[in-house]
Amino acid sequence: PPKGELPPGQETAAQLLSGFFLNNIYAKLFRRSILEEYHIRFMETIAYAEDTLFVVEFFPHARKIWGENSSDYVYKKYGVGTSLSTSFSVKKFRDGMEANQRIENIFKQAYPSLSIDDLMAPRYFFLYEAHILACALYGGSLSREERISFLREIFQDPRFLSLWKQRNRYSSQPRPVR
Repeated sequence: PPKGELPPGQETAAQLLSGFFLNNIYAKLFRRSILEEYHIRFMETIAYAEDTLFVVEFFPHARKIWGENSSDYVYKKYGVGTSLSTSFSVKKFRDGMEANQRIENIFKQAYPSLSIDDLMAPRYFFLYEAHILACALYGGSLSREERISFLREIFQDPRFLSLWKQRNRYSSQPRPVR
């Protein structure tokens, strides 16, 4: 992660977006005047990646950004229903897709010359991969037919198909062959 004062703009945007630094709201300070001037609010209709979307909406208006390369904050959550795998829902997937699309649009508008498709690809791939696994393994409250329908929808999505062809670029770790 970046360290020290970062110049606002396209290069920092690319660094932050590719490093998943924007994923959360904690450990960040936001100037209230910017929130009010640009009407930046949490999107209350989504419940997955809403904090990332908030940070991304704020970022292009920031005059100063500071990065610190340390782990001063550790977030742990335990118990049933606290992870994607045990609280899977189609709504979370759709919320994540909506947030990603909004993030993509914000960055395209703020930084038109930035190659946003390459920077967003790992975010989309993670979203697809995590939800495919969660649906297949846990399924939440979905019936077998609903799970099959959801998975079919993903597997027929042109964006997913394109990312899947390039999956080695976006996978976090190589998978052993058995």
